[in-house]
Formats: sequence, C-alpha cells, structure tokens
Amino acid sequence: MLAAVIALVAFAGLTLTSPQGLITLLLTVVVALVGYFIVSSFVSSSANRYSTLAPSKVLGATATARGGSLALIPTYFTKYPLGAGVGSVGPAAGSTIGTSAAQLHRGGRNGESQFNFLLVEVGIPGLIVMVAFTIATIRAGLALRRLAAPGLQRCLMALLAVLISLLAAWLIGPVTADSPTAPFIWLSAGCLAYWYGEMRAGRLRTRRRRVHESLALR
Repeated sequence: MLAAVIALVAFAGLTLTSPQGLITLLLTVVVALVGYFIVSSFVSSSANRYSTLAPSKVLGATATARGGSLALIPTYFTKYPLGAGVGSVGPAAGSTIGTSAAQLHRGGRNGESQFNFLLVEVGIPGLIVMVAFTIATIRAGLALRRLAAPGLQRCLMALLAVLISLLAAWLIGPVTADSPTAPFIWLSAGCLAYWYGEMRAGRLRTRRRRVHESLALR
C-alpha cells in the first residue's frame, strides 16, 4: 500500500507542467490521506475480521520483522566486504546443485532487505554499483520530464514513479531478485536509458525550461 501511494504521488509530481497540475497533485494527496484514514478506521475495528490487516499494524509488523535484518548491515559490511558469493542468499540459495546440505544450512545469512542481499551476494563493490546504477537511472528519468510529447512523457514518468516507489521496498526485500520487481527494474531502466539517449542526441522535442528562463530574464 505504501509503495502504491508513493508511486501515485511521484507520478502526479513528475507530470506537473502547469499550476493546474499542482492543484491536481494536492487534491490527489488529500484524497489519498482521507482514503488512508477511512480504511484504517474501518479495518482497525475490533468487530471486523480484517482488523489484523490494519495499515498501522501492517507497518508495525513490517518494522519489527525487518528491524533485525537492517541491524545486520554494519556487521555484513565488515564480515563480507567482497561478498559471500552469488547464490548465498535469496531465491538461488535454495539450489542444491553442487552444494551439500551442510553447506546450505551453514552461516544463517540474512538477505531480507536489498542492502543485506547485495552485501552478502556481491559485497561492498556490488552495493556501490547498484546504488550508482539506481541513481543514474532516476536521474535520466527526471531529465525526460522535459519531453514535449505528452503521451511518451507520461508513459516514461509512470515507469520512473514505480522505480522511485521501489526505493522504499529496498528496506523490506531484495527487489532485484524477486518477481515481478526484478524484471520490471531492468525493463524500465532500459526504456528510460533508450529514450534518454534519443533526447541527448536531439531526436526528440523538449519543452523549454520555464523556471530557468524566468530567472534569466531577471
């Protein structure tokens, strides 16, 4: 639910091109907040069978469950500076190909967050590369806000908004190894990189930077 709200607000913000768009964004935030509180009050009722799924309880349970995983990050920085090897945690850790049962159960490594997963699998260098890749992808996506074609711009901003929302998911799971987040990340990054290259090459029309121009006139 949290990722969906982040994606919705991010998309509305990324597609702003006028004061009317700002009003739409504010209305979207207000409606989302009202909806959140309505759902919370309904689901949290003790007489409701869905009371255990209340947003506050879901967030609390997530924080409790992942708090121990996040606390291991400093330990893994020093224990696995170069990683423990691909397939040490995550979906591939259950494979028995070329691995004895004793080796599978040895270590008790935790890969329940994206940070833990990358540190154990590929170490500090891999974590740095993935963070740099994520920043570069989002930076390219932000540059594509200037595209003049509204249809293409909104499609690309929709991809970028979901990528931004997945940053929050780094705290609760290995998004680069799970489905459907992993294939989505690589597909959307490829799309953004392609159209960013087209824009840099001058083959796409872009809108003027109104803020920059207004400041220059002063």
